[in-house]
Amino acid sequence: MQPSIKLDSARSRGLLDVLIKAGLVAALVLFAFQVFQPFLELMLWSVILAVTLYPLYQRIKRGSGFKDGYAATLVVLLVLVVLLVPIYLVVMSIGESVDHLVSLIRSDSWSVPVPPDSVANWPLIGPKVHALWLSASENLADVIAQWMPQLKSAGRTALGAAASAGGAFLLFVGAIIISGVIMAFGDRGEIAAQRIAMRISGEERGKPLATLCTATIRAVAQGVIGIAFIQMLLIGVGFVIKGVPGAGMLAILILMLGIAQAPATLITLPVIIYVLNVEGFTVVTIVFAVYTFVAGLADNVLKPLLLGRGVDVPMPVVLIGALGGMVVKGIIGLFLGPVILAVTYVLFWQWVALQVPEQPAPPAA
Repeated sequence: MQPSIKLDSARSRGLLDVLIKAGLVAALVLFAFQVFQPFLELMLWSVILAVTLYPLYQRIKRGSGFKDGYAATLVVLLVLVVLLVPIYLVVMSIGESVDHLVSLIRSDSWSVPVPPDSVANWPLIGPKVHALWLSASENLADVIAQWMPQLKSAGRTALGAAASAGGAFLLFVGAIIISGVIMAFGDRGEIAAQRIAMRISGEERGKPLATLCTATIRAVAQGVIGIAFIQMLLIGVGFVIKGVPGAGMLAILILMLGIAQAPATLITLPVIIYVLNVEGFTVVTIVFAVYTFVAGLADNVLKPLLLGRGVDVPMPVVLIGALGGMVVKGIIGLFLGPVILAVTYVLFWQWVALQVPEQPAPPAA
């Protein structure tokens, strides 16, 4: 019985060593994750931007002959200019509108017009809106004093949203700068990504999976962000030429709707109705209405052409991943969702394609 006791003791010591090592590794990974977690979103955005902008970086590097660092710096500067100029114009437009409103209120020359009688016939909300509108036209100060608690709460909410948007904007600018560093070491980064993928799923499947992740990120950037940006430019140019009030803000709203996969007609139809109601049916307004309506539907044509382009998975998989990822994780989920769903899709069909060894036929009776 003594050899058996020694064998059991050796197994116990071996199992204890394995558990201790596993516990230490788990504690190390957990602590490392806690240290890295504050920078996780920043680094995810940096990698996404680097993967998306890397083809542009390669073109600039080949065309100009710049070194890696100079080419990456030029890409970062171009992206920052494209990002900051529209935001600067929108902020200036909002500032001018606020200054004009404050000046109008201080001059005591601003008054609320009497509501039309047709407002009272609106379904559900018509009588309440008509009563509030009528009270404001008679004595605006009393209405403001009555609604002051709600206005303060809405103001605090708006300030909180503005602060959150400002923090997200600074994070995005930081991610753009870090993405330039990643692009400058792009060749080594690509090799490292392939080695990690091969270590996880084997040499045969590792490189295709790494390529799939890269192609999916670029497809989403082209098919979602790119289409939303193109649609914003098409509609925004029409708004600016026609002189629609708040054209810059409306263009930004169209960009946000496009990223959220909501129809741009939520903005374009009210604008068309407003222009036709103010200026009437003329050749100019009819051309503007037709152009704006068609531009609002441009994503229905562009999306099948760009979304999923260059990806070895069906377009609906990428689209569902983008929508589901955005619902779960916000804007960054717009990229993570399609990557995860595309990899899962490919792995699932690779598993289905594995051939089960044929069983020998039973002997004849």
